Amino acid sequence: MTMPDNMMARNAAESGIGAGRSRGYPLGDKLTAAIDRLRALDRIVNEPYLPVASPPIDPADLGAWLAGQAAERRTHGETVAEARVWQGPAVAALVASYRELVPGWTAKLVTEFAGAVAAFAAVAETAPAVLTAASDDDQVAAYRAVLTAAGTLDRLAATRTQIGGSIAEQGAGSLLAVAEVPPLPGDPGALNDAWPDLHAALGHMRMPAGVDGWRGLLAAQTTGIVVSMAGAGGIQSRSDRLDSWRSWTSVVNTSAGGTQRYTTAMAAGRTAYATGPRTTAAAGRTSR
Repeated sequence: MTMPDNMMARNAAESGIGAGRSRGYPLGDKLTAAIDRLRALDRIVNEPYLPVASPPIDPADLGAWLAGQAAERRTHGETVAEARVWQGPAVAALVASYRELVPGWTAKLVTEFAGAVAAFAAVAETAPAVLTAASDDDQVAAYRAVLTAAGTLDRLAATRTQIGGSIAEQGAGSLLAVAEVPPLPGDPGALNDAWPDLHAALGHMRMPAGVDGWRGLLAAQTTGIVVSMAGAGGIQSRSDRLDSWRSWTSVVNTSAGGTQRYTTAMAAGRTAYATGPRTTAAAGRTSR
């Protein structure tokens, strides 16, 4: 790798390592050794040369002292140059050791996310959308609980984005990191009926955030969307499935008499999803 590539790879890996550490994930002996090795080389390269002793007071001894210092400086410079050579392989070892841990770390996130979604869904059913002067203690407690639960989901999603980004995973910060579309139905009519609402629910493919964002994503499960975190490499397969929906819906509508009906239906579905109230069955209340 060139020097800029090397630095980019290092910065990305260190970002991912920081994300894993924030979750308390173990680094393992191999990655820990790679980190220590690179830090030792960094110290050699970055620490300036300093004389180990002060110049002699007697001018007669100054020449010999300066000659010794010059020799030590040359030695220090040679050491720094050699350390720079070894920094490249040390960065490569760090990146490789980190990437070995990514699948396991992501699997932990998947499990934690599933639990956090269940916890959020449980409190979101009863928590009010806003607090007012008339809110009682139970409503205040429920509101605080749903804020806490949404914050947990936000942090898990941010960690998934950071780890995915550290290995240049396409779509690591998109909706597909935490949601997937259902399999294609076998009946073209069912495909055509399902797509407008599904397309509207996907919106602009942004990662949800906050109470309203996660409530909206859970409500979108009525369209067949499954709320779950993608494992290592899983975002690409989710993206491929979504592309299949888009491609086959276009094919079905085109072959059935043009794209006008498809465009109209898709726009109607988006409008209905964006503006129509949806009833939460368990609580019997409407949400946006």
